[in-house]
Amino acid sequence: MKNMKKIKQSAYLLLFVSLVMIAGLTVSCKDDNNSNSQNNGKVELLSFGPSGVQLGDTISFIGNNLDKVTEIVFSGDSVLQPAFLSQTASLIRVKIPQNVQRGYVTLRSPEGDVTSITEIDFLVPVAITTIYTDLEGGYVRPGGTITVTGTNLNWVTSVDFYNKINIITVTDTFFVSTSATQLVIPVPLAAQTGQLIFHTAGVKPQTLLMEENLNIVLPAITDISPNPVERGGELTITGTDLDLVTGVLMNGVSDTIQSFISQTATEIVLTVPEEASYGPVTVYPYSLIPVVSADMLTFVGDILPLPPLSLAMYDNGYQNGFSYGWWLDTTPDPSNSEVVRVGCTASCKVTFNGDGGWSGAVFTNNGVSVSSYSTFEFSVYGGPGTDGQEIQISINGGSSVPFTVVEGKWTDFTLPLSDLDSPDTVTQVQFQDMGWSDGPEFVYFDRIGFN
Repeated sequence: MKNMKKIKQSAYLLLFVSLVMIAGLTVSCKDDNNSNSQNNGKVELLSFGPSGVQLGDTISFIGNNLDKVTEIVFSGDSVLQPAFLSQTASLIRVKIPQNVQRGYVTLRSPEGDVTSITEIDFLVPVAITTIYTDLEGGYVRPGGTITVTGTNLNWVTSVDFYNKINIITVTDTFFVSTSATQLVIPVPLAAQTGQLIFHTAGVKPQTLLMEENLNIVLPAITDISPNPVERGGELTITGTDLDLVTGVLMNGVSDTIQSFISQTATEIVLTVPEEASYGPVTVYPYSLIPVVSADMLTFVGDILPLPPLSLAMYDNGYQNGFSYGWWLDTTPDPSNSEVVRVGCTASCKVTFNGDGGWSGAVFTNNGVSVSSYSTFEFSVYGGPGTDGQEIQISINGGSSVPFTVVEGKWTDFTLPLSDLDSPDTVTQVQFQDMGWSDGPEFVYFDRIGFN
């Protein structure tokens, strides 16, 4: 065993409770009835006590014809007649064995057994010393086991394993093994890293809280390949403890993929859904804690995300003090999510009504220095009917440079600032259509700024 954890007890140390034993019995029957009961020769158990006695202490049994009793059987152990501390026809005193459990008690004699009507219970202080795990750092795999050592552990009735949504309780019925000094307990598949709570039986049940977390192993992703991958093709996820994975999620896919071509502890092979899109790959174990890949999954034929701009005007929204202006019938939507470039969450959707006149989109600022930059970059996606249409761009009303819109596709443009007669300080960037006659037509702008 490789790891050990200390435990603290949440209840106070239980003190021995000494109760006054019944010295005699008050019987409401007539003397002749009592005499008949005592002389009919049958063993009768009338009472036992004191209540809440501890293991190893003395317990007394009161009744009739008890001198015939040859053995007292507890749940978990028994005491033979030679070990009785004392025995008369009305009283037997014995020392309670350490392995005894809560339960019924039976007095045995040559004439038959007499079993108590009620269960006998005890005051048992349970103490947990250590918890051992098979892995370093207090880690254990879901579905594995932990080994608990201590005293009176056979009085532990259940253990609570942490789960953020629902605590998972393992009762003693499912313990791998149980003794007074050691428990071997299975770890639920859905357990999460957190504290263990032990519950005990006895006259005064205890709740024992683990001082440190039990660390639950999670899957890990080290590689996804091929990358880029074909939609409908096979993707291999490489890592550790991947046999714990129950589902894989990709961007663009509404639900987890739960059917795999193959699965081992180090590899999962699956078919990529047609609707999958750029983004991380996330695996979910039984505990439903997401494990996200460091690499983004890309797709054959798709454009790749571009690096951040040195000075952005628009990138998933207005940036660095820029805002939007327009004239004529041009209408902006700076938070559009219908059409977005790979790696982005929003684009600026501009509606050109195409009345044959001039309209345009203008991004304005009170003045920002661009003297340290050399290029102006932007991405454009053409909506239906825009293919081949031209838009011209200018900065601060300087020279205009035209570019052609491509319908149904993102096109990335990089223009030297020298071509735009760019001044050191920019207050306005204008995108202007060139006399479009049909409309309305939609154009989507993204990643606009300077490098």
